[in-house]
Amino acid sequence: MSDLLTELERGVPVSFICKFLGTSKSELTKLLKDSELEPMEVRNGFQMYDFKRVLSVAFKPEISLDDVTEILKKMKPKDLPVELQKEYWQAQISRQKYEENAKDLWRTSAVMDVFAATFKTLRQEILLFSDTIEAQTGLTNPQREVLFALSDALLNNLHEALVRNFGGDDLLSGFE
Repeated sequence: MSDLLTELERGVPVSFICKFLGTSKSELTKLLKDSELEPMEVRNGFQMYDFKRVLSVAFKPEISLDDVTEILKKMKPKDLPVELQKEYWQAQISRQKYEENAKDLWRTSAVMDVFAATFKTLRQEILLFSDTIEAQTGLTNPQREVLFALSDALLNNLHEALVRNFGGDDLLSGFE
């Protein structure tokens, strides 16, 4: 068996390949010409071909469009051929524009504007708690102090949660 493997690695003549593949010499010659596969050497007047390379040319795997799609989905942009990288990023930009127009994607500044407006309203309402209760039922000084302390604690906790969830004070300058 190892002798056969050694002979196959040294190269095989066209006649052997034709018998192995069950094809005619003209079909094999056309296949070799189309693939631009060159012989390894000429031995005793016969062209000798790399058997593995001939098989890889003769047996091209059939691959469907779905297979290609799945392969591309698993690839990272840097793994794509250079010619496709530009197309990939242009497609990403088009997708972002579409999602933004469909209101499925928001720019950070728009999100921050919505949060700022919402939390300014919330802050104002919390600060008015004591005035509203005072006007409706009256408050003693100790009750007013407790209410101020609770309101301040709530506002501080909201601010700390925003900083923690948004990742920093620099984004939250409009929430003071």
